[in-house]
Amino acid sequence: MRAGVREWLTAPLDEAAVLRVLEGAEDLDNVVSPRRGLVIVVMASKGGVGKTTVAVNLAIALKELQAGRVALVDGDLYFGDVATVMNIRPERTIHEMSQTLSSEIAERFLHRHESGVEVLAAPQRTALAEAIPAERFSEALNVLQALYDLVVVDASASSFDAMLAALEVADLAVVLTTFDVVCLKDTSQLHDMLAQLRFPAQNLLLVGNRINGSSLTRRDVEKALGMKFTTLVPCDDKVVASTNSGVPLTMSDPESPFAQQIRALAKTVMAYTGRFDRVNSA
Repeated sequence: MRAGVREWLTAPLDEAAVLRVLEGAEDLDNVVSPRRGLVIVVMASKGGVGKTTVAVNLAIALKELQAGRVALVDGDLYFGDVATVMNIRPERTIHEMSQTLSSEIAERFLHRHESGVEVLAAPQRTALAEAIPAERFSEALNVLQALYDLVVVDASASSFDAMLAALEVADLAVVLTTFDVVCLKDTSQLHDMLAQLRFPAQNLLLVGNRINGSSLTRRDVEKALGMKFTTLVPCDDKVVASTNSGVPLTMSDPESPFAQQIRALAKTVMAYTGRFDRVNSA
């Protein structure tokens, strides 16, 4: 049973019983095998760029677009904040899920947020992150792909191995940067790393966050990075207030400039569905 057995036969074998089991296995394969949800990794070169806020609001915006079942995975295994930002107290986390990777019970480890997004939270204690090696994190994402139409991963450089594992199965990477020189330098290095990993350049979406008040122009930054921006998200004081209240801004103030740009990003993500090169097309 631990190996995944769902049926068994007793001796002496009966031809009718064998045919019945084979027909059942064929039906199961038709239901499970074809489905493969899209994995979208939201990442940045360092902390403090607003990555988690964007990941949370993007997942909600995607759900609002009737994108089917949407899962949000906190990939910052040591210091994840997705649950805090969404004001949820999950009973189970990715730590518990990683102990038994089964698509039949995987949904039990996700917390359903009022937005409809289902959240797989980071471990509640940093010590538990050590029990989740990169390969188990990757396997967890593979399990979720069989259940959800979209899997948004809030990846973090502080959980570098998990970030690399997410990129191995990702279809799309949303790369965040601010317009300060230090962050741009780090973003350039991140871009180089993705190229070394042979992540398809056409599957990268560059997003500028908190851009108000910078002395650098969009054209300057695009020239320096060698990439075009998909969207620019303005600095909005309401974001901090929404984080403190635990109500994402796409829900509390859907007409705010921030929420409007996040929805625009979500529409761009959906436009890529079905027409971009898969990193893992198996």
